[in-house]
Amino acid sequence: MLARKLFLAAFYTVFLGSVCVCHAAEQPAAPIKPGDHVIATAAASISAGQKTLLTVKPGTELRAIQIRGQWIGVGVQYQGKNVLGWVHVTKLARKAAVKEPTAEETALRDRQYEAYYYRARTYAERGDYDKAVADLSKAIQLFPGSIRAVQARGIVLHIAGRNDEAIADFTKIIQLDPIAADAYCFRADAYSYSKSEGASDRAIADYTKAIQLNPRLGEAYQGRGVVCLRIGFLQKALADFNDAIRLDPKDHRAYERRSSLHQRNGNFAEALADVTRAIELVPQADGYYCVRGDFYRQSSQFDKAIADYSRAIQLNPNYARAHRGRGVVHSEMGHVQEALADFSEAIRIDPKDDRAYGMRSSLHEGNGNFAEAIADISKAMELAAPTADDYWARGSLHQQSSQFDKAIADYSRSIQLNPNHLMAHQSRGLVYLRMRLVHKALADFNEAIRLGPKDATAYWGRSHVEYVLGNVDKAIEDATKSIELAGEDALFYGHRAHLYREHSQLDAAIADYTKAVELKPGIAKVYFDRGRAYMAKREENKAIVDFSQVIRLDPKHSEAYYSRGMAFGMKGERQKALSDMNEAIRLNPKSHWAYSGRARAYSELGETANAEADRAKAKQLQEAEQKMEEGRQ
Repeated sequence: MLARKLFLAAFYTVFLGSVCVCHAAEQPAAPIKPGDHVIATAAASISAGQKTLLTVKPGTELRAIQIRGQWIGVGVQYQGKNVLGWVHVTKLARKAAVKEPTAEETALRDRQYEAYYYRARTYAERGDYDKAVADLSKAIQLFPGSIRAVQARGIVLHIAGRNDEAIADFTKIIQLDPIAADAYCFRADAYSYSKSEGASDRAIADYTKAIQLNPRLGEAYQGRGVVCLRIGFLQKALADFNDAIRLDPKDHRAYERRSSLHQRNGNFAEALADVTRAIELVPQADGYYCVRGDFYRQSSQFDKAIADYSRAIQLNPNYARAHRGRGVVHSEMGHVQEALADFSEAIRIDPKDDRAYGMRSSLHEGNGNFAEAIADISKAMELAAPTADDYWARGSLHQQSSQFDKAIADYSRSIQLNPNHLMAHQSRGLVYLRMRLVHKALADFNEAIRLGPKDATAYWGRSHVEYVLGNVDKAIEDATKSIELAGEDALFYGHRAHLYREHSQLDAAIADYTKAVELKPGIAKVYFDRGRAYMAKREENKAIVDFSQVIRLDPKHSEAYYSRGMAFGMKGERQKALSDMNEAIRLNPKSHWAYSGRARAYSELGETANAEADRAKAKQLQEAEQKMEEGRQ
């Protein structure tokens, strides 16, 4: 965007550089004038520089475009192409049938030309490039030899992104004036944005030609440097930016561009110095503050980054990129509300800013607002061609919001775009596992492991599948591999502990649960599962300690009350057992296990009637649960 603004500045220079009628210096003495139809009086060579483009036969009709001394710039159609070049005046004569315009007609044409030309300038300033091009085309029709109008149209076409058309205009100027350094530079600018094959090489060649014609043309050095930077010729780019600064030590654009090169090379101090120099030269340039803000953000100097982004916004409140950049810094600093405000403002200013939508989506995800997160990332995917990573990210949001069919669809699309997308296979495997589609899950985890043999999560996921399939030994083997790869991770130790407990390897299970507790002390489930392992070993006191910790972490954990009540009952502490069973029932009135446990406590306390009532209630609840389960199947 900054380069386009600078190019537009050059465009205004073209408009303002000459206020006289463009053809005033181009009109020759009689008998031939620009716009005349002329006849070749003998075999005539049409040349450009030292090169002969075409030789025409006597009697061939041509159109005079420009006069330069004894040479006439002409145009002629040849094999479907418009050939432009120079013919010596001695080889041509005016076509007698062409009526010479009167002074009044010439004056009218001059005024029309000027009107179209300067209205085009107004349209261009407003950003209405199509209308500007239309008016400049009409000006060119009035005076085909007007280099000024052709060059201005080429610049507008380039700004509008119509680079192939711009290249054609600049080529026309070069054919008419092969030593026009500016024309080579402008054409190089258009090539530098063209998507055609070999465009970068053509741009460099044109910049080089412009420099040969005018070694002090700083724009050509800078343009060539930008292209070299983009294609990775870093040393050549640095040399060009240095030359541009040598030619004009106050050219702020050259400093800003060299700062980008230093940043790419990892030379933060030099990059910062150059963009700071650019700011010193142009203190009101909002874009430069934004660039420096990016540098500060990348080096984690967040306060300075926010100051620069804020200064850019102060200079230009509608600068979407500055709002987005500041939003990123606020997000990295944990200032969620401030970041949301900045991303939302960037979107208000530029509703097509796909990156702002993507970043706001991430914030919504962090806040657990999955509907908003999905809406934002979907909008971002509408605005920019979605990648495999985009579909994976949205699939993750669908998965977290339990929209499993949509998650599967997004993960599958991600894999379709990139069959080697490890995370998509891994994530789809987890969703298939959740949906009990175990064989599909197994296929995805196998593929994830093939793609990433050192990916711990893929082994962890396959371990779950093997357990569901009844292959406990294989499940333990994969769980062990995940621990080897992940290192100190409570999740993986907790999973293997569960497998050991289910396989009646209680001491190994307790060791893994204990390791998980050491790594992450605040997980209630780990304490609960270790308590159950202690219960299986008839170590009731240790079990009670763990179940009590679960209740401290989660006072509404009904199963912890039930399990602790069972442990108290096994120790013969009947009143404590009854108290815990009462609380378990209060928290979960549909738990047949809690009623069964309380029936046992009542029975041991000799309260037979209460025990019978609870047994009946437990049976009723269990039968209802079985019927519900049968209905699901």
